[in-house]
Amino acid sequence: MALKMSKKKLAKGRSLIIFPEGSIHSKIQPGLSEFKDGAFKIAIQKQVPIVPVTICYNWFILPDDGRWLPNFHFCETIIHEPVVTLGLTENDAESVKTFVYELISSTLAEKNKTLINKILNENRSKHD
Repeated sequence: MALKMSKKKLAKGRSLIIFPEGSIHSKIQPGLSEFKDGAFKIAIQKQVPIVPVTICYNWFILPDDGRWLPNFHFCETIIHEPVVTLGLTENDAESVKTFVYELISSTLAEKNKTLINKILNENRSKHD
């Protein structure tokens, strides 16, 4: 149903925001869950570009710990260059998905280094 509605919106010239992980996996944080195929297949079928977006520190700001209490930290959003799908077929979906995943994942890893080190140092200080 959601894929069908997405295709209709794209046919009308609308933009879509899709989180290709499909859900939050708290055990993977601050990493990135595996991407599902739907967003990439739709983009290729409709021949529209994919604009990857990295939302840094979201795992820390809005932890999936059941408390619904945010942590204070600035949020950095990086809008990457569009990935052109013009001329691609569904056979290309896996490689496009992998490219976007690696782009976002590597950006998150780089950006998270500083915050993770800060958290580790704070935890060490508490135990000293």
